[in-house]
Amino acid sequence: MKKLLLIYNRVSGTGYIRRNLAVVVEEFAQEGWEVMVYPIFPEKGIVTQDILREKGPMADLIVICGGDGTLNYAINALMEYDIYKPIGYIPSGTTNDFSKSIESSSTIEEYCRRI
Repeated sequence: MKKLLLIYNRVSGTGYIRRNLAVVVEEFAQEGWEVMVYPIFPEKGIVTQDILREKGPMADLIVICGGDGTLNYAINALMEYDIYKPIGYIPSGTTNDFSKSIESSSTIEEYCRRI
């Protein structure tokens, strides 16, 4: 079974992704993905970089849910640890400048289907 590593920032934006996490997991599971879900807790030292270093090499696909900062940390960690896997992004931050710059606006289900 294909493995998907899902990292989400539970406090980005207004907590939108946390309230809709089941939708994301269900969308990918229906497509045959085994979804490994990891929230980040920076205040407890559980950060994107550490999750990617430990779990990233086992995944076939990495999906990041959060804002611009979460995506930035993830991309930098992937480069630092030489993890070359396809990544998907579900923007759920307050501003989402990156997703706006590529004219990306969708529902969570549409983001999952595109990924």
